[in-house]
Amino acid sequence: MDEPQYRTEYIRRDTDRPPYVPFPVFLMNYPLSANARILYSFLLNRAMLSQRNGWVDDLGRVFIIFPELEMCAVLHRGLSAVKKALADLEGVGLLTRERSGLGRANRIYLRIAIPTAENPAIGQSEKRPSDSRVSGHLTAGKPPASNNTESQYQNNKTVEDDTRTAYGYYENIFLSEQAYARLKEAYPYDLDRYITELSHYLKAHNRTYTDYEAGIRSWADKDIKRKSRPAAYSGNYDYEGEDSL
Repeated sequence: MDEPQYRTEYIRRDTDRPPYVPFPVFLMNYPLSANARILYSFLLNRAMLSQRNGWVDDLGRVFIIFPELEMCAVLHRGLSAVKKALADLEGVGLLTRERSGLGRANRIYLRIAIPTAENPAIGQSEKRPSDSRVSGHLTAGKPPASNNTESQYQNNKTVEDDTRTAYGYYENIFLSEQAYARLKEAYPYDLDRYITELSHYLKAHNRTYTDYEAGIRSWADKDIKRKSRPAAYSGNYDYEGEDSL
C-alpha cells in the first residue's frame, strides 16, 4: 500500500486544526525515547475514550485495550520498537499491563505524573528533569577528600551528594541534579540509554559505584570506542570499569 501523499500550507485564521493527540508536558521529565513519548500520547488519547465509554475495572481504574500490532500501525514502527517503548513506559512507572486471558490483548492501565511537595515543578520547568526518579531526594553519603588538592572539588561534591536521586530501571544509579546536567550536556542523545544499560549491568552483577557520574562516563567512552571499531569486529561488549568499594 502506498504511503499517503500530503501537501503543506500556511496556517490561516480559518484553518481547521488537524487530527492530534494530547502530549503531556511531564513526559519531558522522563528519560524516554521519542517512540515511548509518542506512544504514551496515543495511549492517553485512548484512555480518555475509555473514560468516556465507562471502561473501568472494579477498582475504579480506567483501562485500555490496544493490541501491540495496532500500535505498530499507528506509530509506523516495528513490533520490537513498540515492545521497547512499552517496557520503557512501564519501567518509569507510567504504565501497567495486566493479562486478560489466553489469546486476548492485555489490559493497559495508564498512569500520569502528579506534582508533589518534593517536586512541585514537574511538568512546568525543564530545569529539573525528574526522568526515572521514582523516589524523592535520597541521601547517599559524603565521599571523603582523597587529598588537599581535591578539597574544593570534594566540597562541591558534598553539596551535590546530599541531594542525589535515583535513576535507571532498577533505581540503582544515583546522580545529583548538577551531575545529571553535566552528563546530559556531554551525551544529549545517548544519556538515557547509558543510564538504562548501566542500571541493568549493575543489577545483574550486584555492583555499586561511589561516583555514578564517573561510571556513566566510563560506560559512554567504551560505547564510543566500540562504535569506532571496524564493522567486522565481533568481540563481546561488556563493561570493564573499576568496581567501587
